[in-house]
Amino acid sequence: MKLVFPVLLMTLVLSCANDAGLKEYVANDCRDYESFVAEYENSVKIHPGSSFRRWYGGNQDLQDHYGQWVKAADRGIADGQYLMGECAYWGCGASKDYAQAAEWYRKAAEQGHAAAQNYLGRAYYDGEGLEKDYTEAARWFKQSAEQGYAPGIYNLARAYYWGNGVERDLAESVRWSRVAAEQGHPDSEFMLGMRYLYGEGVDKDLEESVVWFRKAAEKGYVWAQHKLGHAYHHGLGVEEDFDEAVKWYQIAARQTGNRSQDQLKTRGIAWK
Repeated sequence: MKLVFPVLLMTLVLSCANDAGLKEYVANDCRDYESFVAEYENSVKIHPGSSFRRWYGGNQDLQDHYGQWVKAADRGIADGQYLMGECAYWGCGASKDYAQAAEWYRKAAEQGHAAAQNYLGRAYYDGEGLEKDYTEAARWFKQSAEQGYAPGIYNLARAYYWGNGVERDLAESVRWSRVAAEQGHPDSEFMLGMRYLYGEGVDKDLEESVVWFRKAAEKGYVWAQHKLGHAYHHGLGVEEDFDEAVKWYQIAARQTGNRSQDQLKTRGIAWK
């Protein structure tokens, strides 16, 4: 299960590819290619990072496929270049090398690869393999976001919230957060819930904050689970319900949600 998407992706690339680009490799035994890519790209949009990062970042089993990705990348295929960046970042198939990762991300990003644009932005934002540069980070986040890539949208919203690389604009942060949240991106759902909770860039609305916390919590987002428990505990946007609060605190605590653990410890309630 862990290997299915990228392995199939690169198998399709290598068996059906020409130099025109991944989207054009539909022929003969690749008749099911479009439905496969649609499923792959949907997973990339929804998860807080690419499916590669979410499912098997750093998995050493991937070294068996490293050679295939090298060939794809060397042929100028953006998806291959992006995956090489991921391999360099996580150290699968080769040792970790943030500078090399950034170089591969740039090659794919300059071809318009939305995920690569986002992670090149992160390299600038975090100073991993590149000199830290918030302005350059925000520029790449925006290019990714304008393609509808949820993690890029999320990072652009964060940049506007903190004023990193762009002028601080809470309303613009909310606007972008909503775009990704409506795609089902849990980081963005949580961020939007926080904006409603505190009335930052939007009118304060506790009930609406709970709506977004719940969406993220149900996807396993630990901070949203804690905030949902807190809402039930104190009647913030929902009717006070201690049993429901404990339920969400316990769910969060099992994922090492330390604040939820503290809430349970003080009441002598187990979570394991």
